Amino acid sequence: MPININPHNIEAEQEVLGSIILENSLIRKINLSVNDFYSAKHREIFESMTKLDLNGTPIDISTLKNRGIDDVNYLSTMAFRIVSPVNAVYNADIVREDANKRKIGVICRSAMENLQTDSVDDTLSKIRGALTLIAKTRGGSIVSTIEIAKEMAEFIDRRTNNKGVLSGIPTGFMDLDELTDGFQGGDLILMAARPASGKSALAMEFAENAGVPVGIISIEMGQHQIGVRHISKLSGVTLFNIRKGYLKYEGRMDKVLTACARLAELPIYYSFSSRKIIEMERVITQMIEVYGCKEIIVDYLQLAKGNEAKKREQEVSEISKFLKSMAMIHNVPVVAISALNREVEKREGKRPILADLRESGALEYDADIVIFLHKASHENNCVVEVIVAKGRNIALGTVKLWFSGDTMTFRNFTEH
Repeated sequence: MPININPHNIEAEQEVLGSIILENSLIRKINLSVNDFYSAKHREIFESMTKLDLNGTPIDISTLKNRGIDDVNYLSTMAFRIVSPVNAVYNADIVREDANKRKIGVICRSAMENLQTDSVDDTLSKIRGALTLIAKTRGGSIVSTIEIAKEMAEFIDRRTNNKGVLSGIPTGFMDLDELTDGFQGGDLILMAARPASGKSALAMEFAENAGVPVGIISIEMGQHQIGVRHISKLSGVTLFNIRKGYLKYEGRMDKVLTACARLAELPIYYSFSSRKIIEMERVITQMIEVYGCKEIIVDYLQLAKGNEAKKREQEVSEISKFLKSMAMIHNVPVVAISALNREVEKREGKRPILADLRESGALEYDADIVIFLHKASHENNCVVEVIVAKGRNIALGTVKLWFSGDTMTFRNFTEH
């Protein structure tokens, strides 16, 4: 069977254009772009229609002629063949579907050419990016305030009937959840702190407490380090005793074995080899689509690499925007752990502020929520302040947690 590399339907395109001449308001309902039309003549006509509509000018044969569309007979034929414009949206769907098929064909042909010089991973990344753009345009991207109002009414009804229930994914810490209402799909949550403040430990707590499958891209620590931390957290046996094998006393062995069984039941999925954006994109998609992950954690952002050699600030900005796009595309919260710049070390008290975010102002801009950890004490077991310094549609404030460095565990301060 021969392959049609340029699928199109001229009659459907004519039906759409003729319907718009009869009922001008349809041009704002059909959600088509100029390049969705296969015929060059139809692209020219639709572009003129769009400009007329933007200027508030009626769309008819006369006004189209004034804009340089000289084939009056063709316009008349299209308009007069329409018995009723009721099928315009249906025909617009046909036009859009054919346009998307042509775009996919171009992507596939381009991929075959790229494979001559590019790696498989680079080619796959380009394919996924291009297909994502097509997917986002399917089904329409223009939303009226009527639809927004309907969604808000449903949301308010849902929240009214579920008072006190978090709308997002819980962190497991009641005061922090009170501020954030849980982590929301589509949000990029940036968690930053000075070294040895417990960033990775708190991220692991988030994963254990989420109650849903969580994917973690661990660039800083390997599988063994992660495993030891999980067992220490779950058993209460110190990291020192586990590493040294001092498990014959105080029932430690039983606690550790019980912790191993509990760890095996946690729906947490790790990747330890994903450093470049191209690799993270593939892994994040797999974690979400194959393993059902509802939250993604990246530990940590400054160790990730962009797809091309760039200045460090540009690279960090690229990574930040990539993580935000992953949150939006997949509608999951993405928690990214970040370092702070050296200015915080010069400040008395070393309490972090937004200007301390390391290497790029894009971090503050792209993040929906910015959380700082402030560990004022050098003691192993102490209070850590969790500062919600930026948030869209949430409360800002500071929460106190108790940190046990011996087991890398956080607890609600009231439980201490």
